[in-house]
Amino acid sequence: MDNMQIKIAAETNIGLRRSNNEDRFAICPSLAAANWETQCAEVSLPDQTDGAMIVVADGMGDMNAGEVAADITVQTFIKYFSPGYMEPSAAETDENGMQYLKVVSSTADRRIKQRVYDDRTTWGMGTTLVAAWVFDKKAHIAWCGDSRAYLYNPQMGLKQLTRDHLYIQELLDSGRIDAFHAAMHPGRKRITRYLGDDRQNVRPDTTLLPLATGDSLMLCSDGLTELLDDESIAKLLLQYNAEPREACSALIKAAIEAGGNDNITVAILYVEAGGIENASRENTESVPFFG
Repeated sequence: MDNMQIKIAAETNIGLRRSNNEDRFAICPSLAAANWETQCAEVSLPDQTDGAMIVVADGMGDMNAGEVAADITVQTFIKYFSPGYMEPSAAETDENGMQYLKVVSSTADRRIKQRVYDDRTTWGMGTTLVAAWVFDKKAHIAWCGDSRAYLYNPQMGLKQLTRDHLYIQELLDSGRIDAFHAAMHPGRKRITRYLGDDRQNVRPDTTLLPLATGDSLMLCSDGLTELLDDESIAKLLLQYNAEPREACSALIKAAIEAGGNDNITVAILYVEAGGIENASRENTESVPFFG
């Protein structure tokens, strides 16, 4: 596989209203080299055979030990995407890659539930998840909850790649409510899918996206998107285009200035060179939401 030159950066912030940070992330520009970072960092390497990875988990703040659930999720991805654990066939086809993302998500879900069984002080903990595995010049994305993935390119602007697993999103999709009333709905933050839900097994959604040179793939927790609309995010990504570390910091700063009422995590993968020419954007869409 021809190498794709990438830069990845990620940053997290406790915000202004929380007593602790329940968000967790991990980034790895080369899974073959296993050079994972879980603290604020920027790394740049050519894409290797097994690709690159970004994981963002938002521990659910209204539940006990949300940060524990988020940490279990991130550590599960690090383990199962490390050399010696991942089967080589997982990266052979797009279908295999998507399936492996689902398998690892399910493994994290089971590990969270096992932790609750072993330690009742963590009862009720849960976490959202959004993960992007980049190989063969494509982003293989899985998510569960309301943490999001976006694609940004200066020529096409910002596009949301994921659709929130929220009760209010289901109402919007079915036409039973409009965006104006959704913003005031008392159940606007009710998550319908998350890791650790003892009522059901995890059911992540997936999507596939070819990556072109100049693309920025952004993953984030809802601490960002609750406070910044698409236009504000796009302006900052344009201002700091090709500089993912600066873009992460600027986005977090803007969210804090807008209120900072939740933990905020942003991770960005920028394609410096070697992307797919004339990459199709069929899987990108403007998702109606009240923001």
